[in-house]
Amino acid sequence: MSPQPPSPSPHIVIVGGSFGGVFTIKKLGDALGPSARITLIEPRTHLHNTIAAVRGVVDARAAETIWVPYDGLFRNLPHATIIHARAAAVREREVVLEDGRVVEFDYVVVATGSAAPSPGQARATTREGWIEEARAVREALEGAKTVAIVGGGPVGIELAGELATDFPHLTVDLLTSGPTVLSSSKKIQPSMVTATAARIARAEKVRVHTGQRVSGGVPAGAWTVGYSLAPTTLTTTSGGSFAADLVFLTTGAGRPHSSAVVAGLGPAAVDERGYVRTQPTGQVVGHERVFALGDVSTLDELKEAYLLQEQSAVVVGNIAALVKGREASREYKPATSLSLVVSFGRNGGTAQMPFGFVLGDWAAWMVK
Repeated sequence: MSPQPPSPSPHIVIVGGSFGGVFTIKKLGDALGPSARITLIEPRTHLHNTIAAVRGVVDARAAETIWVPYDGLFRNLPHATIIHARAAAVREREVVLEDGRVVEFDYVVVATGSAAPSPGQARATTREGWIEEARAVREALEGAKTVAIVGGGPVGIELAGELATDFPHLTVDLLTSGPTVLSSSKKIQPSMVTATAARIARAEKVRVHTGQRVSGGVPAGAWTVGYSLAPTTLTTTSGGSFAADLVFLTTGAGRPHSSAVVAGLGPAAVDERGYVRTQPTGQVVGHERVFALGDVSTLDELKEAYLLQEQSAVVVGNIAALVKGREASREYKPATSLSLVVSFGRNGGTAQMPFGFVLGDWAAWMVK
């Protein structure tokens, strides 16, 4: 594709205000200066810090602090603004909002992320709504005796650690369909799996049940919400039965929020899994002015927040090049190794560093 003529004051729209969108806006300000016209389209009133969200479920103070105002993001960008709305369709040169408004752009970055059953995924679009939801969960936990967590990945493990710390009266059953915890990714080192299992074993009221794929007993609607506050008995394909006063669902890969791209650019813009087809330049296949990054895109099979720094740098570098009439030539190289920190309570956990080094409580505490 040949570059477009330079645009003196391009309008750049960011769809999605989580980490990918925020990193992109900050880098656009650095690359294009204070004259940059940037519009963020995001339904939430604050940035929801999903990395710390599990702690927000059990800790009242954390529930308040994990929502960060967007004000500081635009402090040095006088021509930047935010529209609190949902995007219904991303088209070639405009974004159509659910309320019918149309936002025209010169370039757009789709950073809508993904959703998975999890107590850390906020349904609320306001800080106040989330605080109230978290309060209701804590009240239910205080009156419960048993909790089941479905899913032995990082979120499920971290939730088990938080419950063991803040609600020591609870018996927590952690169910995973795999042979071990953390078994869903080949990039997780065996030593990380072993160290994490050993760390969980030190919590006497957290019981890990491997090879247990849940087949029944999940209350209606719980997969959408991420939890159920009603007593139930879970059954598994291997014949297991687990009674619980509360159930938390933390299993499965995130579902990409790509419906707006499908609606505007057509189903060819996404792959068979629902991810936006993205070139190494960050551009959506067949659309020079439409970019995507993060969980919604195919830029990297790994969906980790720390990778968004480099992804947003590539996207911004290529937008800046197009603005100046040059080719978009910078390319993102997918990660070859995984860095992963799995906290367990306030002061513990495990950490897999680049190239496979695994560290324990101190490293996890320093990072999280």
